[in-house]
Amino acid sequence: MGKKQNKTGRAIALLAIFLGGAGALFAIVTPAWAAVLSLAPHHDIVLTLTPATHHLSARDTVTLDGSGTLTFYLSDLFVLEGVRLDGTGVAVQRSGDAIRIRSGGNARHTVEFRYQGRLPAITIDALNGFALSPQGGYLSEGWFPRASDAPFTYDVSVSTPLPNKAVAPGTIIHETQSGGRYRATFRTSVPTRTLTVFTGPYQIAEKQLAIARAEKTAPSGKKPVQSDIALRTYFTPQIAPLAGDYLDFTARYIQRYVRQIGPYPFTGFDIVSGPLPVGLGFSGLTYIGTDVLKLPFIRYTSLGHEILHNWWGNAVGVDYAHGNWAEGLTTFMADYAFASERSANGARDMRLEWLRNYAALPKGRDRPAVDFVAKNHDASQIVGYDKVAFFFVMLRAQIGNKAFDRAIRLFWRDNRFKTARWADLQSAFERASGQKLAYFFDQWLHRAGAPSFVIDAPYVRKESNGYRVSFVLRQGGTPYRVRLPVVVATKDGAHRFTVTANRDGERFALDVPSQPTSLAIDPNFEVFRRLSPGEATPILRDVTLSPHSEALVVGTAPDLITQARALGAALLGPDAPIRSAAPYAASGVLPAVPLVLIGALSEITPFIETLGIPPLPPRYARKGAAWAWATRAPGGQPIVVVSARSAQALGEIVRALPHYRRRGYVVFDGARVIETGNWPVKPGAHKVLLAPPAKG
Repeated sequence: MGKKQNKTGRAIALLAIFLGGAGALFAIVTPAWAAVLSLAPHHDIVLTLTPATHHLSARDTVTLDGSGTLTFYLSDLFVLEGVRLDGTGVAVQRSGDAIRIRSGGNARHTVEFRYQGRLPAITIDALNGFALSPQGGYLSEGWFPRASDAPFTYDVSVSTPLPNKAVAPGTIIHETQSGGRYRATFRTSVPTRTLTVFTGPYQIAEKQLAIARAEKTAPSGKKPVQSDIALRTYFTPQIAPLAGDYLDFTARYIQRYVRQIGPYPFTGFDIVSGPLPVGLGFSGLTYIGTDVLKLPFIRYTSLGHEILHNWWGNAVGVDYAHGNWAEGLTTFMADYAFASERSANGARDMRLEWLRNYAALPKGRDRPAVDFVAKNHDASQIVGYDKVAFFFVMLRAQIGNKAFDRAIRLFWRDNRFKTARWADLQSAFERASGQKLAYFFDQWLHRAGAPSFVIDAPYVRKESNGYRVSFVLRQGGTPYRVRLPVVVATKDGAHRFTVTANRDGERFALDVPSQPTSLAIDPNFEVFRRLSPGEATPILRDVTLSPHSEALVVGTAPDLITQARALGAALLGPDAPIRSAAPYAASGVLPAVPLVLIGALSEITPFIETLGIPPLPPRYARKGAAWAWATRAPGGQPIVVVSARSAQALGEIVRALPHYRRRGYVVFDGARVIETGNWPVKPGAHKVLLAPPAKG
């Protein structure tokens, strides 16, 4: 394929990890938008798919303004059968993916392309721009002629033999099943930068939801229109029984966010399944792998996250030149909200997980949050998702729940169907709260890093009506301005305070009614900060995030070495050093870098015992067939140990284990996780015991 198609392959891979990046698809058009539409190219595509032979044939009639030589890009995998310019056949120049047509003077032109080609079969290991098989297919980019990267509108009519069906983002304006074929037409009315078609042996289930829906023609103060939106699942037969449950959850999520934010911005929402083990987000549509949809927790977590992207990232677009706020805000309003509702400690546990992830991030890979654009590796997720979500946790604490909720609705009202940047969020929160928040946005978004706090010189003095606890708060580096929770434990109970720290070395004094026994700062992890050593318990990311990590294979059996190398590459990347542990077993000295130790249970147990590396506690080691745990060597060196009963058991976790890098331990039975979690937190420098006041 030509260069343009290679670029397309990277684009679909990026979509697989960055959810919610597609253009908006709206059905109602304002006069202002009408002017934009009059200039936008329009594609009218008639598409015929034959999955059994991987064949695609298409006619794309493109209407656009232009003059001189018009250049379109279409993957050179497709055979061009004919081109007509303004109704007349024309010769073209084709070089790789580029197609050049001489158009003459400046005018509104119609260019009709007819082309066909055989697509690659779909595989779960290689995401290209397009693929087609009987079990499923997708067309992302490179499959229709594009004149530029500018937004466009489209009508796409798809025909495919039953039992296969097809779906694309947009409004369905025609759908039939006859003569052994499925036919449907999808339309956008407002320019978008993507056109993706999915196909597979789908069973379609539908539910109508009466909901307040945003219209582009409605003034911001006008009451939203009450209308039915169509909720659909396009599920393969093996998961078709789950459709009703997914539709019910979808309806509840949409109702939830209508209450919290404002009217739903699209005419429907589709959940599409398929063989790819990824999540792809579009306006009014999400594609999720069939095996992923089977997991019971998806409808409680990831589904809500994807639906919320209809507001944040789609209806309110992201100005990527000034950073991506949408992933962090969506994580805060979806994942974090769900965690807080699931259990009493759910929100605290998620905040601690974010801080633990950040503690594993090497300083060289840290970036200001405003530099985050998309999740293209583990480190970017820690900044763009975790840290930004934590930013909103602190912002809500700063201005209060009511002001925060007003700001969210105000931000939506002012920016729906537009592109927004961080400055627009700051404006909404300042207006809703009446506070100047420039310092807050600046220190948390424009600075890399995080504050660290240490209690110094704690002192207790007896007063006439109780006790006074004083202490000095040390901050490392440039000080942050932070509202810091402080808890003083006394013989009669705990007392909570909030102090505002502005500089390094500030002394604070707190009064309590009975004798204090301990002093803790931020014990519930409510401030984004660096954890102390006792709080930052080992996780797999301590090793997988380091650019210096290596993997050592403990054992000599060929099948074990093969599986260990595959696992090491899955955890550390294809270029990471993977070598035999034998020389280090003899010397008793490990390389001074973060390490993954991989081997069979019978061999790795004596190996780590000789080196003084902590084993997995017996309560976990007694169950399962494979184990992974994060720990530290006696000198503090980060270590991940992966042990299995056999080479086969090791091979069964190659695909699954990288998804648990945020955990301290994982126990597998085959590819199924039967237990996972993090090690208990120990009090660090953020808690001190208080000596009783001196007598006399």
